[in-house]
Amino acid sequence: MKRILKYLALIAVNYRSERVYLANWAARFFGITLRVWIFAQLYRVTYASIGADVVHGLSISNVIWVLAFTQCFGIMTGAHTSRVISEEVRTGNIAYLLNRPCSYILLHYFTFWGKGVSFLVESILAGSVVTYILVGPPNVTGQSLACGLVLLLFGATLHFLIAMTVGLIAFWTEDVSAFEWIYHKFSVILGGMLIPPELFTPFWRDIAQMLPFSQLFYSAARATVAFDNAVFVHSLTMQLVWISVFGMLVMAMYRAGSLRVCVNGG
Repeated sequence: MKRILKYLALIAVNYRSERVYLANWAARFFGITLRVWIFAQLYRVTYASIGADVVHGLSISNVIWVLAFTQCFGIMTGAHTSRVISEEVRTGNIAYLLNRPCSYILLHYFTFWGKGVSFLVESILAGSVVTYILVGPPNVTGQSLACGLVLLLFGATLHFLIAMTVGLIAFWTEDVSAFEWIYHKFSVILGGMLIPPELFTPFWRDIAQMLPFSQLFYSAARATVAFDNAVFVHSLTMQLVWISVFGMLVMAMYRAGSLRVCVNGG
């Protein structure tokens, strides 16, 4: 119980520390509002140009709501796990963190949750108000909310593991900004942050749905707004597969990297 409380305390401490910086949330809220407004204008014109009300099961309202929730859920990436790990390796602070009476990986995992959820609820509420004004109410049910929450929990964990993988590359390169940039671009393009994967051509749609990027936050938004049982099962299965893959990769990289700290002294 003491070990559990120790990690829960990490969530509480990081949550309170992030709540101090209200200007950060204001900037993110403005960004979400602007992007949702742009999406509404863009997809209205797009749907009108092809003369369709529904494309691959998504109406114009569904698309805007899904993109809005994806943007709101994506606020959890503000924890910048990979950047923090890179800085710890570069400065040598990791040598002290490895000696603490807690797992280095779990230390960052619960820190990620503390920072990630700090303004999540407010972002969802604010984004929902803006989207409601633009396109009306979403088609949300109790089942879709529950399934969306499950996918969000696993999707956020998957994002942490990928960010941790990128961060651990610092054991060999110190600076991971290039790898972080590549991951960010893939998550934006193939992760449903700008275009729902359902609107891709069949070839790219199949690829996007098999890769981990669309399973980060888009799948949770998709299940919440436009629930489909087959899509939910597929998304959950892919999340568990990729969590297993990156979980093993993180453990292997951490073991190899910690040996390098012992050899080089930090």
